[in-house]
Amino acid sequence: DKLFQRCVSIRTLSEKKLIDKEERDSFIKEAEVCAKLNHPSILPVYGIYSDYKGNLHTIHTFLNGKNLYQYLEQIVKNFRLKGFSLANESSSLYERIYYLINILAGLEYAHKHNIIHCSLNPYRIYIGQYKEIYVAGWGMARNINDGIASSELSSALKNDVYAAPECSQPNQKVDHRADIYSLGMLLYEIVTLTPPYYGCTQDEIVQKKSNGESPVLEHRFNVQIDSDLKAIIQKAIAIDPEKRYQSVEELSKDLTRFLENEPISLRKQSFSKRYSKFIQKHQHFFSGI
Repeated sequence: DKLFQRCVSIRTLSEKKLIDKEERDSFIKEAEVCAKLNHPSILPVYGIYSDYKGNLHTIHTFLNGKNLYQYLEQIVKNFRLKGFSLANESSSLYERIYYLINILAGLEYAHKHNIIHCSLNPYRIYIGQYKEIYVAGWGMARNINDGIASSELSSALKNDVYAAPECSQPNQKVDHRADIYSLGMLLYEIVTLTPPYYGCTQDEIVQKKSNGESPVLEHRFNVQIDSDLKAIIQKAIAIDPEKRYQSVEELSKDLTRFLENEPISLRKQSFSKRYSKFIQKHQHFFSGI
């Protein structure tokens, strides 16, 4: 950008998609939504323009980093090359959850402005060179107040493993809790380092969701997953929207409590569990005794 002396990213709608009204409308809608949502975790759009050939382009902040899928794959690759370390995985997990909390902040902001994303997945989350994080891919976003029917989304999201079950079921109403399900699936992958329903075919995934089967909570490197973290994931990806977290804020608060070794909202902890977490939080004091 010569005017402001800055690097930007330019995204161009391909000629094939340009003639598709649905693709063109989605491209324009994404720019409009991002322009309205002013939050550090939502990809900023500086403008949209058409060139002399009629091609459409949007101008974004410069993305110099990886998407969430690439970031997680790099962690797995490093463990395989250098050997798995429980200590390294523990510190990495906390960093990964911290990233997700920043993603949640962006979605909480969008929901409070009556916008739901509808198509969250690891390819639409970007982690920058300086650990900045952006939610992109808002082309399927909807206004909560408009009343969203699954028929609007089913064809595009039928085979999307991260999409809430109600998005692809006939005659269902879709609301902000569909995003919470997708965020839960992202949390599942962040914690386990394995994509949800790994090894299943698309048809098997659709069938499992229809049968109310959630993905098995197993870590790629057979690490024991904390019971509190399991409970958070299971609530976020509940098949029934009424059994999920009812707001992004609730999910964010429980993840923050987990990182801070505080009791989460989902269950009362035993004295031994509370004492263990107290020791973890204040280990610097006990180590000096």
